[in-house]
Amino acid sequence: MRSELRIKPFLSRLDVPELIRSMYPDMADTSEMVDRTMSTIDSKDFVRYWEENPDLRFGQLMFNLGLEFFDPVYHKEESQILFQCGYPISKCIQWTSLLDKDKNMLDKPVNRFIDELDTDHLLTMVEEHNTGKRYYNEAIIQIFLDELESRNK
Repeated sequence: MRSELRIKPFLSRLDVPELIRSMYPDMADTSEMVDRTMSTIDSKDFVRYWEENPDLRFGQLMFNLGLEFFDPVYHKEESQILFQCGYPISKCIQWTSLLDKDKNMLDKPVNRFIDELDTDHLLTMVEEHNTGKRYYNEAIIQIFLDELESRNK
């Protein structure tokens, strides 16, 4: 089951005109599709409906709401959509934090994109992985390292 916590961060980062252009690169005028998309996303019930149905992917949701031009991204996860829009991978993948910086349990989980994690958090996760204290997938460690390198750390 996908988490509803990913929805608002994704929507805050989504570049609708770029997504539509990436889906239809040969179309000269995509303004009607952009307008319909923005009107749907900006409707008062959109976020509530998606949060009540979090297992829907963005493209699937839009298609099911009658915006059939979202078919090219129907099966894509939100991170893949952001990557398709041209974002670097650290701006596409969300991380769920359950602990604060002192390793105390948060009242509720917090979702942020990897590029929004503070440097100490990234360094700690890399160190924990490298020392065997905690396991992280090698691919995510490489994304952490790339993000740290982009910060010159």
